[in-house]
Amino acid sequence: MQLTLQQALDVLQQHRLKLTHQRLTLLSYLNDHRDHYLNTTQIDDYMRQRFPNMSHNTVYKNIRKLKQLGIVEERFADNHQQIKYQCDFTNPLHGHFICQNCGKVTELKTNLTELIQRDLPDYQINHQQIEIYGICPECQKKLKSANNHPSSLTN
Repeated sequence: MQLTLQQALDVLQQHRLKLTHQRLTLLSYLNDHRDHYLNTTQIDDYMRQRFPNMSHNTVYKNIRKLKQLGIVEERFADNHQQIKYQCDFTNPLHGHFICQNCGKVTELKTNLTELIQRDLPDYQINHQQIEIYGICPECQKKLKSANNHPSSLTN
């Protein structure tokens, strides 16, 4: 189940956080890019373009708060923090398929925790981050089409 914008707003209200224009803008931006990880610097740039007086610290503080509340997911790639809107609010221990061509993120629906716990029955799992990389069906079609029409690569 995908976390909707309204669900995120409900979580903020449950934790008595103000629904400021800046927070609403941040959530909308993340929601609009929900199928990709965004570098925090990219998020910071976007927010500071919208709100020139907003400090870097305020942007990062809001990102940290959204992560603590489970509204966003975090990963580190190429020594950069990356954030995306939570795929599945009811199952935070899930994995992703990430397209190496377009960067699209697809949630893995399989309950990976159960599979892992079968192999590690006496272990307590506190966190998992499973990422599978490959090429998504849309990019496969584009690549196949480009290979069949070499002239399209020069455009």
